[in-house]
Amino acid sequence: MTEREKLLAEAKELNLEFAKNAKTDTIRDAVTKAKEEKMEEEAFVAEGGSVEVEEKPKTMEEIKAEMQAEFDAKLQMEKAKMQANMEVNIAMKDDTAGEQRASLGQAKLKARKEALALVRVVITVKDPAKQGWDGEIISAGNDVIGEVKKYVDFVNTEGGYHLPRIIHNVMRDRMCTVFVNKKGKDGKTLKEAKQIKAFSFEYLEPLTPDELTELGRSQTDRNAID
Repeated sequence: MTEREKLLAEAKELNLEFAKNAKTDTIRDAVTKAKEEKMEEEAFVAEGGSVEVEEKPKTMEEIKAEMQAEFDAKLQMEKAKMQANMEVNIAMKDDTAGEQRASLGQAKLKARKEALALVRVVITVKDPAKQGWDGEIISAGNDVIGEVKKYVDFVNTEGGYHLPRIIHNVMRDRMCTVFVNKKGKDGKTLKEAKQIKAFSFEYLEPLTPDELTELGRSQTDRNAID
């Protein structure tokens, strides 16, 4: 094995890449520097320190493959959902379906009841872009339960705020992008994009029937509801 071949093998282990026409001296210098940095990091870790490993940028092919896989998964999910909804709708309109029609109708009512069941929470807005918002209209739904819309108050939730479960689920799964500071290898501070939950929730016990009655009376007295 020639010196160049040996250097290229070491470079591959160190995740270094070079052009085919790169000079042997250039490869040798880069490999030597990378090995020295690796030894310094290993010694630092051995003494109790921690090193943040910078994620290697993805290639365009890797990004395209991930996007295609995500698209395919969503497409299959939507196809399954459409098939299930179609079977429910056909059975609901078919007078000859008999017990199947009644069973699917009950399943549809049950699904809607579960989707609209109230969840009592305290909401914390984590999305920096919405820190000054008083609230937002959130919508959710599907062909089985229809569309559900609700104006969600972001300000007055300390005592517990009731959300339909389907609205809560949409908010729970929503993500946003924030930028955090990190140290680069040269010691300079860099901005790194990070995905976080747009909302966080503190879950409270459901109100008792008496408390719900009192809440309704209070809202009526304050003209808080139509």
